[in-house]
Amino acid sequence: MAKKGVRAGNSVRTMILRALLPAAAAAVLIAAPAQAAPVSVTYTAVGESVFTVPDGVHAVDVSLTGARGGSFDVIHFVRGGRGATVSGRLAVTPGQKLYAEVGGPGENFTSGSSTHALPGGANGGGAGHSSGGGASDLRTLPAGASGSLAARVAVAGGGGGAGWGLGVQPVGGDAGVRGTDPSGGQAGGHPGTLTAGGVGGKAPAGSADGTNGTLGQGGEAVLNNYRGGGGGGGLYGGGGGAGHNSGTLIGGGGGGSSLVPTAGTSGLAGGADPAQVTISYEGPTAAVSATRIDFAVTQPGAVSPSHTLEVTNTASSTDLNVSPTALATDDFVLGASTCDGWIAPGQKCRIAVRYAPSAHGHHATKLRINTSAGPLTVDLAGESVAPEPTTTAPAPVQPATTQAAPVVSTRLHCTAKRCTVAFANAPRIAKNGTRVRATLTQGGRVYATADVKARRGTLRLVLKNRRAVKPGTYTLKLQIGAKRTTQTAIA
Repeated sequence: MAKKGVRAGNSVRTMILRALLPAAAAAVLIAAPAQAAPVSVTYTAVGESVFTVPDGVHAVDVSLTGARGGSFDVIHFVRGGRGATVSGRLAVTPGQKLYAEVGGPGENFTSGSSTHALPGGANGGGAGHSSGGGASDLRTLPAGASGSLAARVAVAGGGGGAGWGLGVQPVGGDAGVRGTDPSGGQAGGHPGTLTAGGVGGKAPAGSADGTNGTLGQGGEAVLNNYRGGGGGGGLYGGGGGAGHNSGTLIGGGGGGSSLVPTAGTSGLAGGADPAQVTISYEGPTAAVSATRIDFAVTQPGAVSPSHTLEVTNTASSTDLNVSPTALATDDFVLGASTCDGWIAPGQKCRIAVRYAPSAHGHHATKLRINTSAGPLTVDLAGESVAPEPTTTAPAPVQPATTQAAPVVSTRLHCTAKRCTVAFANAPRIAKNGTRVRATLTQGGRVYATADVKARRGTLRLVLKNRRAVKPGTYTLKLQIGAKRTTQTAIA
């Protein structure tokens, strides 16, 4: 009676589990469980800095501010021109180097500096009694290399140096703007354009014109006495302001021009905004199609159908790197996988997972998927129920005079990785491509499995070991097409 009670209890338990656990795994979609924050670096030191595009990054967002022109700080304050602001997106290649050139501000006019030129700000500012501000730019070649100016991909022009006049205040030209001359004359330098440097300011008779701006360089104020403001640096520099021997009218320098990336924006910096270059890029992001899989009830030694997980690169411009995964238990196995390497934005890779319990009971583990955005984890759970015990009729007693037929058993020839099956009575395969599944067990534990498509004729079978197969007696379960058989195998 005790055996009947156990059988009844197992049957009820099996029915409840099959009702609670569907044949298909439960999948819960998640948006982006592993996500890196955007990365940004800002260069403020005047001169050149080198940025190397990280692995997987194909676009960067850039923001540049050109340097201001020098001011006139004697008697009355007259400000220099403001630098430009430029922003936009650039296509890049992983490992590529970008050279950030931060412009230097123009020098301010002080008492006694009217008779000699103050040097212009770094990266193209023109010399003058108030010098021009340098441009800030990004280029694909270092500043000292041949063709470096032609390799610029974004430029924020610098402001022109301030001028001065008796009763008037010629302000230095903002980036892309002419230096002012409130008297109505032509002493102010012209701005640089997209194709040429700005023309220098025109002086009254007996004085000197400012020089023209050129590619990447602001023009200068050249008079020995009472020079004008220097032109601002830029894609093309602004013209230098005109000078005047008596100091009655000293023109402001013209502002430099800018190079804006396609679909980018530009504007003018505040008077106190420092020159700088900022580079930002999108960090890697990832999503997995399910956070948990509950497998259908599976008997010990059997293998469940595969369930496929998808890992998606949810970034818009950054590749995702996915590295091989592993499980901490043999009760769940990984099948075919394409998740090993780089995945382009919007693309997916897939991992197949199966439940292969070695003993009855509840089994659970976490699948960890390593990505460049951080690890993704999926909970795996399954329930295994031992097969119901079966009763067999006792073998008939043979007369003492009857000699038993010799026993011929299926044999196993095993190495560390596989076992070749030598059938006592090999099954016949009716047609090519017939699916054959095999499980080798002992004491409720799975030792080796096979899942192949066989050719027509006598079945030849090689099992892949899941654990070491030692000498002894094992149970070999076969499923050939829809037909299932069980036989004893000896190793």
